[in-house]
Amino acid sequence: MNKLYIAALLIFCCIEQIQSMELKPIFNNEMSIQLYAPDITEEKILELVKNGADVNYTKIGYYPIPVKYAKSKTDQGLKNMITIIQCGAHLNSFSPSPSYSCLVTAVKNKNTNMILLIISHEDKTIFTRERKPPHATFTIDSAFYDKNLVVIKALVEKQLITPNYGLEKYTYWKQPSQEIIEYLISKGATNLNKQLKKQVKIDQTFTDSQIQMIQSVCEVKAYSEEGLEYLEQNIKTLKFVINLIKKNKPNETKSIDKK
Repeated sequence: MNKLYIAALLIFCCIEQIQSMELKPIFNNEMSIQLYAPDITEEKILELVKNGADVNYTKIGYYPIPVKYAKSKTDQGLKNMITIIQCGAHLNSFSPSPSYSCLVTAVKNKNTNMILLIISHEDKTIFTRERKPPHATFTIDSAFYDKNLVVIKALVEKQLITPNYGLEKYTYWKQPSQEIIEYLISKGATNLNKQLKKQVKIDQTFTDSQIQMIQSVCEVKAYSEEGLEYLEQNIKTLKFVINLIKKNKPNETKSIDKK
């Protein structure tokens, strides 16, 4: 009985080993290195992959293949990127450095077409989670800092960010664009008044202790020309902003008493 059990166990282990070998592909490094060729085409990529090239290969001293391809700004480069994605390229799994992310690479190069291609293959949950990974945060922040409406639209329409979150980033980076703010509102952003309040910094006025300190210093005849110019300039700015906001004040309907 024990001999039969041992024999069966050995057979089972052999089957498991064979199956695991079948699941794990065997790559050819010589073929993989050829993926770094500067003039490579999608046809050549498919031929190399068929002969054992690994689209996730990293040559010593070089970027991983997917990151190298993400650097390209040519139409051929875009076709090549599409091809390796179809062949199983890993776009953002080159930890620990976010610089080894295809998306970060495309964003740094301001390559809009490559950004759109990569985010179309991104896992939605990576962007929508509260603690976003570096490559997702970098992409969102850069889109608003660079005022890249095309990428912003893609992020919103693919539900990678909400319009409210977009408006929050828009006001945070302080790169005004009427096209962007109007687009976000058209998509349902409802936190416009909240973001305006942050911009005018209602909660950052002089505190009582600051006023008392200024009064104490001024009572002993202290004078600052720079301080006075700064405050007078702020008065002009405040008046300008106040007038801008007043224009949008809702009209109050007055009740008419019937006699």
